[in-house]
Amino acid sequence: MSTAERTLPETAWRSRERLAWLVVIGAFLAFCTLLVAVPYGAYQFIQRATVAEGAEVQGTRGKTTVEIAGSQQPPLAVLEGSSQQLSEGSILRTDNAQAAVTFFDDSMVTLFPDSKLSIQRLRSPRFDWSEQDNQIALTLFEGGRIRVQVAEGRNRPIQFVVYSEQAVAPQGGIVLAPGSYAIETTRDMTHVSVRGGSATVQGQTGGSVQLGEGERAEVALGQAAQGPFPARRNILKNSDFQNTTSAVPISSGPLAEAWFVESIQGGDGGTVDGTVEVEHLGTSRALHFYRTDSQANHGQTAAVQVMDERVADYLSLLLRFDVQIVYQALSGGGVQSSEFPIIVRVDYMDGSGATRTWTHGFYAQNDAGYNVVDGEKIPLDTVYRFETDLTSVLVDPQLIYNIRFYASGWDWEVYVSEVELIAQ
Repeated sequence: MSTAERTLPETAWRSRERLAWLVVIGAFLAFCTLLVAVPYGAYQFIQRATVAEGAEVQGTRGKTTVEIAGSQQPPLAVLEGSSQQLSEGSILRTDNAQAAVTFFDDSMVTLFPDSKLSIQRLRSPRFDWSEQDNQIALTLFEGGRIRVQVAEGRNRPIQFVVYSEQAVAPQGGIVLAPGSYAIETTRDMTHVSVRGGSATVQGQTGGSVQLGEGERAEVALGQAAQGPFPARRNILKNSDFQNTTSAVPISSGPLAEAWFVESIQGGDGGTVDGTVEVEHLGTSRALHFYRTDSQANHGQTAAVQVMDERVADYLSLLLRFDVQIVYQALSGGGVQSSEFPIIVRVDYMDGSGATRTWTHGFYAQNDAGYNVVDGEKIPLDTVYRFETDLTSVLVDPQLIYNIRFYASGWDWEVYVSEVELIAQ
């Protein structure tokens, strides 16, 4: 018998032995893998599994339209005093309306007029053993304004995120801790103000901004979040008159960025218009109102800014400016107390949708002894600082249409500077 014939069975046996060991080892490794993977997978399922939650919108003013996710029906109308259940993917629109949304964890969002809000995510953990947070994610579209009240959470913390065009997922977003917040979006900017609590604001680039109570951040399109700033901000555009359009005194037309001039003659046959120009006054720029040779005929010249600013959610609207009357021909505010050498006027919409007007005049002399209403006397040729909170003098203001400074009466020379409308 040859050597090859004697060794063949031994080689086959060793091959079968090696295979057996491989099977045993493989089975053992598979057992170990399952021993770890099954509990780990179960743990991960328990931790990560979620269920969809709901919310409810209630109309508080006007008609809010609601698109229910997955519904083939036309958008629903939620009228004042009525309500509608919401789910993930629902979209709310308030044209000239206002609505309140209450979420499953008692958090709330108030939508102000001309806002569009999408409910992206409403989730809670499926199992009580889960360590995950409740989740609410919203998207506020351009031109919207909301007030957010994040609850402490019934049984677990809440992860509350608001997105906008400037703070968009996945890199951007506004993460809100329990507290109260105001969020507003425009075409170019998202404003986030913290009334109570704390927030983390992240733009499309750069790092995040941490906000505490009384602080504000701004996020421009495609840029990093900026801040923190004080929550109070000036909502007037170009209120320091830096970007001028006209280099000479004018009676009508564009004066500076966001400001234009208009002149009105009375019915007494006058033809002399007043003028306005931007001049340096000390370290500031001022509106200079001037009129002469009127021959005691009525005239009115105004510098106007159209605002169309929603103001219902502001806690205060502090209007302040400096005024200096250099010359005044007509006494007081005239016979009807409507022709002061300088008047500030705010046209606005109240809660019922009606248009209202608030005015306040200034004068330096009243030699004729006219009865003065809605006006105050200030020293002649002296800078006088005026401040008032419009929320205390306007009637339920919802929208400010415009603000104007105008001189009215006969002849005058007046300066207005350091203008601000500080909202908080």
